[in-house]
Amino acid sequence: MFQFIRIKQVMPHIRGRLLDIGCGNNRLVNKYNNGVGINSYSELPNSEFDTVTFIASLNYLSEIDTDSYLDWIRDSLSDDGSIIVTCRRIWKGLSKEYIAVLFSLYGFHLTFYRRFFPFNALYIFKRQI
Repeated sequence: MFQFIRIKQVMPHIRGRLLDIGCGNNRLVNKYNNGVGINSYSELPNSEFDTVTFIASLNYLSEIDTDSYLDWIRDSLSDDGSIIVTCRRIWKGLSKEYIAVLFSLYGFHLTFYRRFFPFNALYIFKRQI
Protein backbone atom coordinates (compact mmCIF):
# COMPACT_ATOMS: atom_id res chain seq x y z
CA MET A 1 0.00 0.00 0.00
CA PHE A 2 2.74 2.50 0.93
CA GLN A 3 4.59 1.78 -2.31
CA PHE A 4 1.54 2.79 -4.36
CA ILE A 5 1.16 6.02 -2.39
CA ARG A 6 4.83 6.91 -2.90
CA ILE A 7 4.68 6.15 -6.62
CA LYS A 8 1.58 8.33 -6.96
CA GLN A 9 3.48 11.23 -5.33
CA VAL A 10 6.54 10.77 -7.55
CA MET A 11 5.04 10.11 -11.01
CA PRO A 12 4.06 13.72 -11.86
CA HIS A 13 7.68 14.84 -11.32
CA ILE A 14 9.45 12.25 -13.50
CA ARG A 15 10.57 13.27 -16.96
CA GLY A 16 12.87 11.79 -19.58
CA ARG A 17 14.91 8.69 -18.89
CA LEU A 18 14.52 7.34 -15.34
CA LEU A 19 16.94 5.53 -13.04
CA ASP A 20 15.27 4.13 -9.92
CA ILE A 21 17.82 3.26 -7.23
CA GLY A 22 16.64 0.63 -4.78
CA CYS A 23 13.88 -0.37 -7.19
CA GLY A 24 12.75 -3.50 -5.37
CA ASN A 25 10.25 -5.17 -7.69
CA ASN A 26 10.70 -2.44 -10.34
CA ARG A 27 7.11 -1.23 -10.05
CA LEU A 28 7.96 2.46 -10.67
CA VAL A 29 10.01 1.77 -13.82
CA ASN A 30 7.32 -0.57 -15.16
CA LYS A 31 4.62 2.05 -14.56
CA TYR A 32 6.66 4.90 -16.09
CA ASN A 33 7.89 2.70 -18.94
CA ASN A 34 11.11 4.57 -19.79
CA GLY A 35 13.96 3.67 -17.52
CA VAL A 36 16.04 1.26 -15.52
CA GLY A 37 15.75 0.03 -11.96
CA ILE A 38 18.71 -1.18 -9.90
CA ASN A 39 19.14 -2.61 -6.43
CA SER A 40 22.90 -2.34 -6.02
CA TYR A 41 25.75 -0.02 -6.92
CA SER A 42 27.36 -2.71 -9.09
CA GLU A 43 24.35 -2.53 -11.46
CA LEU A 44 24.80 1.16 -12.35
CA PRO A 45 24.52 1.58 -16.11
CA ASN A 46 26.96 3.66 -18.12
CA SER A 47 24.51 6.22 -19.46
CA GLU A 48 22.85 9.56 -18.74
CA PHE A 49 19.50 9.98 -16.99
CA ASP A 50 17.03 12.85 -16.68
CA THR A 51 15.46 11.67 -13.42
CA VAL A 52 16.98 9.60 -10.62
CA THR A 53 14.74 8.34 -7.84
CA PHE A 54 15.31 6.99 -4.35
CA ILE A 55 11.84 5.78 -3.36
CA ALA A 56 12.00 4.81 0.32
CA SER A 57 15.53 3.53 -0.24
CA LEU A 58 17.95 6.32 0.75
CA ASN A 59 17.53 5.61 4.44
CA TYR A 60 18.69 2.00 3.94
CA LEU A 61 22.00 2.86 2.28
CA SER A 62 25.29 2.98 4.14
CA GLU A 63 27.24 6.25 4.13
CA ILE A 64 29.72 4.75 1.69
CA ASP A 65 26.96 3.62 -0.69
CA THR A 66 25.19 6.98 -0.43
CA ASP A 67 28.43 8.81 -1.26
CA SER A 68 29.10 6.46 -4.19
CA TYR A 69 25.63 6.91 -5.65
CA LEU A 70 25.63 10.71 -5.28
CA ASP A 71 29.08 10.94 -6.82
CA TRP A 72 27.92 8.83 -9.78
CA ILE A 73 24.68 10.84 -10.13
CA ARG A 74 26.66 14.08 -10.26
CA ASP A 75 28.39 12.75 -13.39
CA SER A 76 25.42 10.94 -14.98
CA LEU A 77 22.43 13.24 -14.46
CA SER A 78 21.52 15.46 -17.40
CA ASP A 79 22.17 19.18 -16.88
CA ASP A 80 18.49 19.92 -16.24
CA GLY A 81 17.79 16.58 -14.55
CA SER A 82 16.18 15.94 -11.17
CA ILE A 83 16.72 13.70 -8.20
CA ILE A 84 13.53 12.64 -6.45
CA VAL A 85 13.66 11.22 -2.93
CA THR A 86 10.92 9.88 -0.70
CA CYS A 87 11.52 8.78 2.85
CA ARG A 88 10.12 9.05 6.30
CA ARG A 89 10.45 12.62 7.50
CA ILE A 90 12.84 11.67 10.30
CA TRP A 91 14.31 8.22 9.92
CA LYS A 92 17.75 7.20 11.15
CA GLY A 93 18.68 10.88 11.47
CA LEU A 94 17.55 11.77 7.96
CA SER A 95 15.85 15.07 8.70
CA LYS A 96 14.93 17.55 5.97
CA GLU A 97 17.95 19.67 6.89
CA TYR A 98 20.35 16.71 6.85
CA ILE A 99 19.15 15.52 3.43
CA ALA A 100 19.37 19.05 1.97
CA VAL A 101 22.95 19.47 3.23
CA LEU A 102 23.96 15.99 2.05
CA PHE A 103 22.79 16.64 -1.50
CA SER A 104 24.31 20.13 -1.51
CA LEU A 105 27.73 18.58 -0.89
CA TYR A 106 27.37 16.97 -4.33
CA GLY A 107 26.19 20.11 -6.11
CA PHE A 108 22.41 19.73 -5.82
CA HIS A 109 19.90 22.06 -4.20
CA LEU A 110 16.44 21.37 -2.85
CA THR A 111 13.80 22.82 -5.18
CA PHE A 112 10.68 21.16 -3.79
CA TYR A 113 9.62 19.60 -0.49
CA ARG A 114 6.26 18.27 0.60
CA ARG A 115 5.01 16.05 3.39
CA PHE A 116 2.56 13.33 2.49
CA PHE A 117 0.88 10.35 4.07
CA PRO A 118 1.47 11.06 7.70
CA PHE A 119 5.19 10.42 8.10
CA ASN A 120 6.61 10.64 4.58
CA ALA A 121 8.26 13.43 2.62
CA LEU A 122 8.98 14.12 -1.04
CA TYR A 123 12.18 15.94 -1.99
CA ILE A 124 13.23 17.14 -5.43
CA PHE A 125 16.78 18.29 -6.14
CA LYS A 126 18.34 20.01 -9.15
CA ARG A 127 21.91 20.92 -9.99
CA GLN A 128 23.23 24.08 -8.40
CA ILE A 129 24.09 26.61 -11.07
